[in-house]
Amino acid sequence: MWPDSSEGLGNEFQLRNGDELIRYKMTLSDENQTTQISNSNWYWGWTPSKSFNCNNYSNENMTVTIQADPGGSAGKYSDTMTLYVEPN
Repeated sequence: MWPDSSEGLGNEFQLRNGDELIRYKMTLSDENQTTQISNSNWYWGWTPSKSFNCNNYSNENMTVTIQADPGGSAGKYSDTMTLYVEPN
């Protein structure tokens, strides 16, 4: 898996609202591990569901958590995060 953020800077992800930026962290968890993701690394060994639709969510086994730093003006902040996934 290779993460890529449109507003990434080094190992930091950033949400944008006009000229304002707020850093955020992304954590990926599955049944076996939890890893803080940076936008410059490949991550190996994740075990996603083998069902196309996760058996109607009964076989979900991966979680993505986003935690933004406090601060910034009121408004809508956004970023586009793309996760590239390929089989072993």
